[in-house]
Amino acid sequence: MTNEYLEKNRIQILLPIFALLSFTTWVLKIPQIYNIILYLTILFLLIIFKFKTFTLIMFSLFSLMSNFRADKHQLVFQIVFGVLSIYLVFQLLYKCLYKKQKLKGKLLIPLIIFLGYSLITFIWTVNVVSAISRVSIIIQGYVLYLALVNSDDKVEFKEISWFFSLFLLTLSFEYIVILARANVFFNFETKYYLMDLWANPNIVATVFAIGFVPSLYKYFIKDGSKLKYLYLPLEILIVYAIYATQSKGLYFGLFVMILMIPIIILIKNKKLILTSIYTIIFGFAGAMILLVIFKDNFPELFTKIDSFSSSRVRIYEIGINELKNPFTLYFGKGIGSTHHILLDNGFSNFYFHSWFFQTLVNQGLIGITITLTNLYLIFKMCLNTKDKFKYFAYLGLIAYVFHTLIDVGYEYQFLGVMYYMLVAVLEKNLNPLESGEANEKTFISS
Repeated sequence: MTNEYLEKNRIQILLPIFALLSFTTWVLKIPQIYNIILYLTILFLLIIFKFKTFTLIMFSLFSLMSNFRADKHQLVFQIVFGVLSIYLVFQLLYKCLYKKQKLKGKLLIPLIIFLGYSLITFIWTVNVVSAISRVSIIIQGYVLYLALVNSDDKVEFKEISWFFSLFLLTLSFEYIVILARANVFFNFETKYYLMDLWANPNIVATVFAIGFVPSLYKYFIKDGSKLKYLYLPLEILIVYAIYATQSKGLYFGLFVMILMIPIIILIKNKKLILTSIYTIIFGFAGAMILLVIFKDNFPELFTKIDSFSSSRVRIYEIGINELKNPFTLYFGKGIGSTHHILLDNGFSNFYFHSWFFQTLVNQGLIGITITLTNLYLIFKMCLNTKDKFKYFAYLGLIAYVFHTLIDVGYEYQFLGVMYYMLVAVLEKNLNPLESGEANEKTFISS
């Protein structure tokens, strides 16, 4: 079989192979060093035989689920995607410098500005090493976005739907194996069992937020195939895994998503949709700030909400207190400062458990303004897509954004890759009028 044949049938052939390989290496507890060699070898073969960008990205994401224990560094994905990122960057440079192509992307400018400003904060950040680490985490999604948007790979909506379907199914089987070994299926008392996953359980749960609803799009494609409905019973396993995550952040994201369904699908008023999203975001932030300000007036309320949120409110309180400094409020404490701020206040966390407060404390009002602008462009892009996939993508993005509004995972490594992969596929499927290619100037040429 040629690579052209495999690419043409990547849903039917490559995706199942990637999923089976990922689950097999995980369940057999293959040592990490062997997994690194295995997945790197396959990646190099895919590159040598000129498989397309989206195929390479899907493979690298499936490499995530190959490690068994979360108490070891997740090196397989980091190394595989690190190598892939270098390859993708060289591809972009080749197109810009040699082929004289213009680099395009509706998010290109805000991402460059945000990354540029984050680098500027190195001047006053609490710890430069932590700052470098943080930049290396968020830049993965940016590289993926630019590479996919500027690639010649035509990615159909049904392909990303099936990717999420098989990815979540593989992940769900991992949940089932873990809980079966622990003989626990419904009476969860702790997340301890889930530590055998390949990352922190809260971070893993975020995958369901962004991927579940877009994965359902496959049932609404008029392709004449009835075989896809045989997959329906397997969705029960994914729903069970969502329940098994025990993630309040995920449940909150799904709750907000459900609230938004009538506005997005029935009312279809763009202004109302965007207003509703930002009202909830600012409403949450405002409520947390008021709760901290009036803590002494309502100590019992503060304690109850903090207890329910697993000490999230106390973490927000630390960040809000940092904002009393005018310089921090406007310019931020500096990217990568979170861990050191929280350590000084008795917490070992690396994140403020909210992208809003994380960005506001680290990059100030400048950083949060850029982030909110980026979100506006993404949500607006969804609304401008004619295909009904826009509804599935929009709901998935809402679940993800609001999950990470009260939890970890926004633009975090593989989650940022999935996030910007979904956005890039949306952008690639805009027609010239929608994408602005006919009348908007693209940025960065050679």
